[in-house]
Amino acid sequence: MKYGLIGPVVIFSALGCVACESKISYIGDTGTGGNTTSTSSSSSSSSSSSTSSSSSSSTSSSSTGSSGGPCQGNLPESVVARKCGSDAQCNGGCCIGGSDDHPAFATLYEQSGAGGPAGGYCTKNCTSDADCPGDSKCIGEAPDKICVSSCTYGSPPLQFIDEQLPADKCQGRDDLACTSSNVCAPSCGSDEQCPADRGCDLRLGLCVAAPHQGLALGSDCVPDDPNTAVDEDACAGRCLQFAGPSAPQFCSARCSLGGDIQITRDCGGGSQGLCVLRTSKAELGDVGYCTAACAAHDSCDFADSMFCWDVGLLTSLGVGYCLTAAPCTNDQKCQANMHCFDTVLGKRCLQDDGQGNPLFPLGKASP
Repeated sequence: MKYGLIGPVVIFSALGCVACESKISYIGDTGTGGNTTSTSSSSSSSSSSSTSSSSSSSTSSSSTGSSGGPCQGNLPESVVARKCGSDAQCNGGCCIGGSDDHPAFATLYEQSGAGGPAGGYCTKNCTSDADCPGDSKCIGEAPDKICVSSCTYGSPPLQFIDEQLPADKCQGRDDLACTSSNVCAPSCGSDEQCPADRGCDLRLGLCVAAPHQGLALGSDCVPDDPNTAVDEDACAGRCLQFAGPSAPQFCSARCSLGGDIQITRDCGGGSQGLCVLRTSKAELGDVGYCTAACAAHDSCDFADSMFCWDVGLLTSLGVGYCLTAAPCTNDQKCQANMHCFDTVLGKRCLQDDGQGNPLFPLGKASP
């Protein structure tokens, strides 16, 4: 089944939602709702998204590859960013794996720190883009610069949230995501993607020995103020904030838009969260952001208008996901399969169970 693309809600200056099962309109912060799309009967075929950890050993800060030492091999462009567990799988290049600590990748998210990509990453050392094959790019700081795969941010268009990732964009991997700088960055979402003695650092998108600790996905938070020396963001990942007065803000993490949502480890896997938030220009395979899974409306931060929604996975995964709900005065203000329910915040358009009750229990969100 393909799950429809529903349009936008604003996060930061231009983040939106891609979300919701195709018979259900996503309700945005304007209270008008998105456009209903038709249900597709075709099955979603997933790209390869195995999460095996690389067995390569940790490298020093000035070397690349599981064999140690600088790597200057003749790496084909088609191999850059390929999954790997050893240099032999990189056709003349070198493999940086989940057990490695390399500083270059963190710079893709303007972070400091070192770690290894979940699933491994075929690359080579460089001093400039001219040293990298084809259109791949040289990133990082000397002497640790490496080649990373280039990609086209904003293309191809994302039509379904479970759409197959294109093989020619970031190797079709759901543990990589195309950034707005048009390069393929590691983007782990679960400790299961990393070697047994390491975990996924949600801020770096890398496997590290000591992941950043903080509030869980969906927790209320305060975004970091870049004008202060103190990090006010208490999230394990990062604190997102919708635009507008009294806007929701909650802990999220980077993820890759699209792919097989039944098996992905983005956002900790479908039982923990879902990659359904995006910038207005992000499309298939690009960096997106997670929202938390829920089983009741009070599992979400309903005080900030976040309620629990079934996006078509309730039967298979047993959870909904936290998204905003529009205010209403009567049922006519709501989309199909919804009802104008009384909540502690007043009336909100929420999904019903077909018998006049909220699909998910209100709990503490009851009036």
